[in-house]
Amino acid sequence: MELKIFITVFLVCGTSMLISCEARSADLTNEAVIHPELMKEVGLKDWMFERLIKKALEAFKRLMKKGDASKNIPVLDPLYTAADTAYYNSNDGVFEFKMESKNVTTTGLSEFVVNHVSASMFSLKADLDLTFTNINRKGTYKAKASLFQDVDVFYGDGSLDESVSNLNILLHLHFGLSLNKILYVKEVGVKFNVQQGSVNLDGLLNNSKLGKTVNKILSDGGANFVNKNRERIQPHINEAVKTRVSHLIDGMTLPELIQFLEALINA
Repeated sequence: MELKIFITVFLVCGTSMLISCEARSADLTNEAVIHPELMKEVGLKDWMFERLIKKALEAFKRLMKKGDASKNIPVLDPLYTAADTAYYNSNDGVFEFKMESKNVTTTGLSEFVVNHVSASMFSLKADLDLTFTNINRKGTYKAKASLFQDVDVFYGDGSLDESVSNLNILLHLHFGLSLNKILYVKEVGVKFNVQQGSVNLDGLLNNSKLGKTVNKILSDGGANFVNKNRERIQPHINEAVKTRVSHLIDGMTLPELIQFLEALINA
């Protein structure tokens, strides 16, 4: 449900300093691994590349709070979102849920822990294990849930206060090189697990007793709901991450990427 938006935001912000460029059909003819002469030019072994990525992630946590216009990095913690829409439809079409949220402020995106980084310069692959300790979103919402498209189950219109604790994300990134040595994203894979979440929707069912009960059900079962629907959520997250980070380092070569990561560390 709305937690789906949480996960998308986390992935985008947690990895947005990493490798990629917009995939251009005219350039994607070289699917080989990195050329030895380019590895020599970069001058990094796998363990050095892994350490560089981890240090850049740690540095990015600091930059998220203040931004850096010279590196095309806006302030990401707190993150202000003018409008979002979360939509869910059960496979059988019985249950439908839609929530529109506005003027949402998200805090805690920079409070993540880098558990592990593994990377290969030869195959241009990287795997990240991150844990976001606590994320909070506050704003306004308008929601409606229905059965068979015409039987309203619940509705609400008011303020929202949501949080996610101990969100673990495993991110797999695989990159390629075009004929002119420009990096592009070949594959993005995401696995995640939400340990705990809470939802408070003011105005749900006009703040009736039933509305409070539904709020409790959403809070108690929200994390479990997201975890059980990973397969439906992950493709949307993969595409969001791929698209967003593509624009951040558009057209970079591998040496330029290394320089960019080093600049993050020294910022």
